[in-house]
Amino acid sequence: MRVLVTGATSDTGRRLCGRLLEAGHQVVCFTRGRRPIPEGTEAVRGVLPEPGQPWGESGEAMARALEGCALVHCCTHIRFAPAVVERALEAGVVRTVCVSSARRFTRWPSENERRVIAAEEELLRRPEGWVALRSTMIYGGGSDKNIARLVRSVRRWPLVALPGGGRARIQPLFVEDLVEALLAADHAPGAHGRIINVAGPEPLTLREVVKTIARVLGRRRLIVPVPLALARIAASLGGSRSRDRIRRMGEDRVLDIAEARELLGFAPRSFEEGLRSMLETAH
Repeated sequence: MRVLVTGATSDTGRRLCGRLLEAGHQVVCFTRGRRPIPEGTEAVRGVLPEPGQPWGESGEAMARALEGCALVHCCTHIRFAPAVVERALEAGVVRTVCVSSARRFTRWPSENERRVIAAEEELLRRPEGWVALRSTMIYGGGSDKNIARLVRSVRRWPLVALPGGGRARIQPLFVEDLVEALLAADHAPGAHGRIINVAGPEPLTLREVVKTIARVLGRRRLIVPVPLALARIAASLGGSRSRDRIRRMGEDRVLDIAEARELLGFAPRSFEEGLRSMLETAH
């Protein structure tokens, strides 16, 4: 089967391409060409249009990429998904599997989160042609900015400062578990036209996550609670991105994954198991 993948150079995309190739599929990557595509795949150069913008010259490139495809995986930002789904349907591809983000539920949406919300709403207005997996923070890849940052802090410092004492709950999702869910969504009959939550098996407080990291690394670390208000003031000096990150560290990021278990056979590994796999791969 010929499969088109957008976002093939991301952590998730690279692993997905590898699994598709192992299964004997022909994989074509729609890419800007800024980074090398996974070995064994075919490249078609083009740029996905921003919401509401025309395809321009990339429209012909997308048409070539879709020729003969039976499936599309859209691993780029969810804002690009509606345009990809539309072109895929025009080419006769009946399923595009997209990746969305639980950041849409933040109480402090930035432009990025507003784009996630708008894309999900546009997809839900379409009756066919897609399934989307809405994930919590993904870890285990080379560009992870959340769990990898905590691992570095625990390795380096005897004290770990946590806004709000680390009471906020999260459900980190190991990247390989996301890939398994994407592959299951390729053919799950009940998933059509749905946004399905995927996350780790259970909520953990940020404090519990740090303690697990310290235990796995064999480090003794002291967690220092930092009042959220003080953390936000300090973060504001680093700009809006730092401020938004600290804000999110003070809110729960928890999803109900019962539907993913039922429709996709989703069985994510525990955080400790995923962390150990991540550290082994890093070595």
